[in-house]
Amino acid sequence: MRSALLLTLGVCFAMALYRVLSSMGFIWPTQVLSVLLEALVSLLVFGGAAVLGLCVLDGDQRKILPRGTLSRAQTLWLALTGVLLAAPMTLGVDVLEALFAWHGTVVQPMDLRVQEPGVFLLAALKSALLVPVLEELFFRGYLLHAMKRFGEPRAAAVSALCFALVHLGGKGGTELAGVMYVLMGLLLAALTLHTRSLLAPILVHAVYNLTLMLLSDMGLGWFFENLSLLSCALRLGMCVLFAVCLRRSWRARGTAAQMQGMERLTRKERALVALAAALVIAAGVLR
Repeated sequence: MRSALLLTLGVCFAMALYRVLSSMGFIWPTQVLSVLLEALVSLLVFGGAAVLGLCVLDGDQRKILPRGTLSRAQTLWLALTGVLLAAPMTLGVDVLEALFAWHGTVVQPMDLRVQEPGVFLLAALKSALLVPVLEELFFRGYLLHAMKRFGEPRAAAVSALCFALVHLGGKGGTELAGVMYVLMGLLLAALTLHTRSLLAPILVHAVYNLTLMLLSDMGLGWFFENLSLLSCALRLGMCVLFAVCLRRSWRARGTAAQMQGMERLTRKERALVALAAALVIAAGVLR
């Protein structure tokens, strides 16, 4: 446990140092170089910590990285859960700030607009692929299972708190937003323990990040940053749908025998995935 906590503190310190240097102007002059730098930092910090934790501190990867297969239905519901997660996350931050009359540093979670068209795909690959995989490998792949000796609820709580600490100071990392990141960390930990697979939290995390990016890039981010009647009504409706999708994904897991035939997508499903990817690329290149 001591090694896991020290490693986590090292990750928090490294990310805090990077954000302090960024705020002081020690960043690259263009968005392309800035995105590449952020990707490199994530790779070194989270990737390095995950490798150190999984391969050096604990050599039993079969126990730390549980294998599991998601059914097609569960994959679909988890992806929808990731899309709709933007509603409870942003609404929760707005409500907390209103209740506590918070006047601290405001960093809007939807302020992710990419100014240079050519950078969109690069930023999307970083935010929706690289970062979720590396963070889930560390927080849910290593830290969660390193703490399981103290019980799964305590392990989930510790991994969620550390997950929130790392995100403080980043985009959407206001002090009160940390509460919502704790809840998000608990959700991702619960999905990991329930499905016995890192694929579930990686999928939800990746789709959530991509959703925030797309909404912000399309100029819709402002709609998720206020407590107007229309915004609240829309987000409350999305919260209900989020709960429905989460419940469906929780129940969608089939038996091992049922899932053996679900490992490969059909030709039609592959075509739909390719179409969705093409639309995402077009949204950034042709906007």
